[in-house]
Amino acid sequence: MHGFSETPEKSCPKRTLGEDRRKEPSERIDDYTPIYSSKYSTRVPAFHQLDIRVDKTWIYNKWILTAYIDLQNAYNRSNPEQLEYNYNYQKSQYTTGLPIYPILGLRGEL
Repeated sequence: MHGFSETPEKSCPKRTLGEDRRKEPSERIDDYTPIYSSKYSTRVPAFHQLDIRVDKTWIYNKWILTAYIDLQNAYNRSNPEQLEYNYNYQKSQYTTGLPIYPILGLRGEL
């Protein structure tokens, strides 16, 4: 299983916005703009999880009741989902998905 393709940043030179001479130096904002490498040249690591669901249904004369337990990410894997960079694009880390996530529920039908 492969992760999603993405385009990583190679470097990020500092530039000054508002180098317009009409602005006061105090109004100029320092900003970093990324320089991208080849399009789709890297992949996010593989994503996988195990989801388990158990249902129990009771049938009555005029209605049905179902109780369930649903366990998302049963083995609690920390899945990488997206690469995030710090303010100047010098450091990066992956944002991870939800940890183990249990859901209990009831469902009634007429």
